[in-house]
Amino acid sequence: MPVNAYSVAAATARAGPIHQEIRALDETGTAHLLNAAKHSRLYRPVFIAVTTGMRRGELLALRWDTVDLERRVLSVRQALEQTKDGFGSNNPRPQKGAGQSTFPT
Repeated sequence: MPVNAYSVAAATARAGPIHQEIRALDETGTAHLLNAAKHSRLYRPVFIAVTTGMRRGELLALRWDTVDLERRVLSVRQALEQTKDGFGSNNPRPQKGAGQSTFPT
């Protein structure tokens, strides 16, 4: 039986990450975002994100033991990421080297 030398894989465009420029919100855009989230359960995470610059994975990995309300400090010790096996934390950061963000006053 003859073998067909045609490769479907070679004729198919390879899927890869889509690189898009990230545009930061200006003051007006940030105000609109916070206003839109005002009565939503997402208000607090959105507020923390826009005031600290934390990424989604860092927000999702926050735990109460990383929050110091008296000193008004959040410590970023890990980030949550999605893998082929589900969700898990990555880049565990040592306590001493943990990133810290202060709450706005």
